[in-house]
Amino acid sequence: HSCAVLSAQVAMVHPYLSRDAAAERDDNFVKFCESLARTPAMFTLEKSATSPQYQYELADKLQQLSKGTPVHLGPDPFTEFIRCCDRVKTRLPAHLRTALAQRKADAKARRKLHSRVVAKLRLKETLDRDKVAALKARTTQYDVKKLNKPYPHEFKWVCEDKKSMTGWGPSIRKGKQADERKKRRGMHTLKPDKLQLVVSVGESAMIRDADSGDLIAVVVRGFCEDHEILDSTNLTVTDACDAKRNVRKEDQGTLVMAGYTAGALSAATFDWTRNILSKKHSESFIHKLELAVSSSFTLFYNKMRAVLPAELLADYEQYLETNGFPRMDANGMMGAGADGRGEYYVQKGSDTIVFRHEKLAPPAGVMGTNYTRSIHWERAPHKYAYSWTTNRTTEVGGHFYIATYGIKIEQSANTFIAWQPRHAHGTSLIGHKPPAKNSRPPFAQQGLSFVSSMRLASTWQKYKASKISVQQAVEEYAEGLELDIEA
Repeated sequence: HSCAVLSAQVAMVHPYLSRDAAAERDDNFVKFCESLARTPAMFTLEKSATSPQYQYELADKLQQLSKGTPVHLGPDPFTEFIRCCDRVKTRLPAHLRTALAQRKADAKARRKLHSRVVAKLRLKETLDRDKVAALKARTTQYDVKKLNKPYPHEFKWVCEDKKSMTGWGPSIRKGKQADERKKRRGMHTLKPDKLQLVVSVGESAMIRDADSGDLIAVVVRGFCEDHEILDSTNLTVTDACDAKRNVRKEDQGTLVMAGYTAGALSAATFDWTRNILSKKHSESFIHKLELAVSSSFTLFYNKMRAVLPAELLADYEQYLETNGFPRMDANGMMGAGADGRGEYYVQKGSDTIVFRHEKLAPPAGVMGTNYTRSIHWERAPHKYAYSWTTNRTTEVGGHFYIATYGIKIEQSANTFIAWQPRHAHGTSLIGHKPPAKNSRPPFAQQGLSFVSSMRLASTWQKYKASKISVQQAVEEYAEGLELDIEA
């Protein structure tokens, strides 16, 4: 079916032409190029090999300029324009030929850079047995018994020391609540001797249940091997948390639903995240932010697929496939097909590296800054949840606990953690006191995570069947995330 559609599209753009008709077509295209060469679009053309954003802008410009002319560029104006230029290249204006030559040279350099980045980030697909061996080689293996009673204590905030307990006390006990109907959670100061295992900073680990052998959690330090790509991902998290509304106001810090999901061209769109964007930003800013956010999640997802064996990922992949979810594709900008593949990019310093025909990110993700929650557990539709801490500057708090087993995972920048949401878990309060009122707090710790509500599948099915509106989907999904939590 897809081949038939493609053939029809090609036929529309390239019908059979007589020699005279073909000559007239080429004359019209050359005239169009002469007009184009006198516009700022030449700068965009030169840059189109360095950034997908420039390519999208040029495609829009070509579509606008060709309206009302004999030039027809079809459903993919950028690709068709480049193809037509190649056909009549000796007749093109010198300025346009120079821009095309520069674009070609840039594209060649980008291909070489792309290959280096794929190798450095280890993004090539490998056999499952090789993933198992590689993960074991970079981690310390631990077997831990389940505690009779979780520690740190369930349904309480964790303070790393007495100073933190004193500083946070007034806010936790008497501070204004987003929902006064909810019971306040208690606090307690950590007693390290009650822990069974501490995964220290710099240590990667695989942790199993000592009795059943079940994989409890995995910790991978240095998750992203390129510091420039890590920095750009972290900047995207900062921008997203600045621009979007906090969906967990009962907790400390900020947590936002991130990404824009559009799905295949023939499918309904599942675009709840657009509805929680702050109104203060321009459409252009939002457009670029959603592309960066969706790309960041897609990089995270493809790193997971490259690193994690089936034991950690198969259940999640099956959940996505069974429910037929669309993928994050930045409001259609990433060309998601029915197979969930499309185009994303990573930023490495001033260079933009584009990845084509890659699996795009799942539809449910969050980004957070300084986010902490008391010890709790969650119902989830798949066995593991996944987080990537992209930055950490604080020395106090923000550590991750799996209380069911008495495990503390010391946080550090560029750390990946997979854990089971059904186990009691939480994050200790960051710093020795809350940030000052009405001030923008420093981003002491931030990152992104894949989480799914038990209601995500039913919300998607109702939305696809037009039984609920976009706004109802927004509210239902956010509410579902909260209802899944026992705290």
